[in-house]
Amino acid sequence: MLKPGGILAICIDHRELFRLGQMLDEMFKPQNRLAVINWQKIMSPKSHDTGVSTATEYVLVYAKDEEQAKTGRLAHSEAASGSYQNRDDDPLGPWSPSDSTLMGGPTHPAQVYGIQNPFTGKIHYPQEGRCWRNERPKMKAAVEEWGVKYEDRDLDDGLHPALVIKGVKDPLAADAKDPALKSAVSKATKRRKAGNWPRYFWRDDQRRQPGHGELRYKTYFFEVQEGVVPTTFWASDDFELLRIDTVSWPHPVSGTTDVGVKELNAVVGRGHRFDTVKPMALFQNIITLWSPPGGLVLDPFAGSGTTGQAVLALNAATGSERRFVLVEQGRPSRGDPYASSLTANRLRRVVTGEWASGEVEPLGGGFSVVTAVLTPRRG
Repeated sequence: MLKPGGILAICIDHRELFRLGQMLDEMFKPQNRLAVINWQKIMSPKSHDTGVSTATEYVLVYAKDEEQAKTGRLAHSEAASGSYQNRDDDPLGPWSPSDSTLMGGPTHPAQVYGIQNPFTGKIHYPQEGRCWRNERPKMKAAVEEWGVKYEDRDLDDGLHPALVIKGVKDPLAADAKDPALKSAVSKATKRRKAGNWPRYFWRDDQRRQPGHGELRYKTYFFEVQEGVVPTTFWASDDFELLRIDTVSWPHPVSGTTDVGVKELNAVVGRGHRFDTVKPMALFQNIITLWSPPGGLVLDPFAGSGTTGQAVLALNAATGSERRFVLVEQGRPSRGDPYASSLTANRLRRVVTGEWASGEVEPLGGGFSVVTAVLTPRRG
């Protein structure tokens, strides 16, 4: 039933993870296993557990064809938390301080050397195993944007010549009375007060004195606002991607079952008798990563309808046009046909905004309920 680029995501607990994984490896082939997501379903151990408390469950993600499957990106949580700010009225917008170095010191020795801080006169080096983000001419031009001229100087440190303030008598002394350093401090301070700092800037230190810390690099929000690489990858500072097979989603990313129950309570009220409900965030992340904006999401075990609400919420928030098909029979043998009393009821309430907890903004959209009657075959 999957399209050539289709994805199968199955939620499973630790008891059946191993056997299900073996079966899916046989069906889809191991090379089409995209991820094993380990999500945090509870925030603290259960006091009645006598062994190891089970705090996590899993999502196995397989592609029909790994080469045709596409993995999207998650919303940038750092932007939402306010870590991207605009402290200097930069016309390019909010930015976050990031490392001015990259991994690769041993392979790029020409990019390993000292750079003198124009505010303090101290020499700063890349950390062990790292090198400056750009080649030497670009780094020299970057630090000279602070209004200070630099020159090459051999500091007898076994590295390539350092970039030091032009005319400083002893770069290692950081003598505040040195005329060249005094001039540099004045120019750099004036440049800092002018705002819209250069992309490479000198970070505040623990004393909160401007420019006394190490050299940092601006990463602008507009460069990453399309989202971050999902944590089925590791991304280094230079955005080289390393593929891995497992990943953990802590509760701020995935939500917990307690959150899922509270979300359901808010929509339909209490008394639904569902004690374990998958949280919206878990399903929204999966849908965001592996369903295109116009994709179709099928949930053959719909339960309380979390998948349907997740699709409707994403459509409302992002302008996407995903559709869903939910399959749920309830438990008719127990006189509990909750497919209509709970699943469809939840979807109707989120579409109209008529929640049990009060009126909320309608998500819009719509759905149809189709009842299938299965007749046993004779003979």
